[in-house]
Amino acid sequence: RNIRSCTGSTVSAVPSPIAGHGTAWAQALNEFLRRMHRLFWPDAFILCGGVTENYHEFGHLLSSPAVIVPGRLTGEAGIVGAALATGGTGP
Repeated sequence: RNIRSCTGSTVSAVPSPIAGHGTAWAQALNEFLRRMHRLFWPDAFILCGGVTENYHEFGHLLSSPAVIVPGRLTGEAGIVGAALATGGTGP
């Protein structure tokens, strides 16, 4: 399955490590991080969402010229981001 990135290019969707893809999943994520690094040259990648739930099991498989750290919000990152995108106003 392919998805469109924020830059408009098409990239392959990365299967979840939780689904038992292990090393192949980490290799696909490493390739994605390499592509993002070539485009943006970040100092760090902060991984959030479901990818951080089992970070202790597969984090050592990830590599990048930039520092890779798990975010603190884990699976709540998407919910918090959506709430912040509304401008912080309530109903």
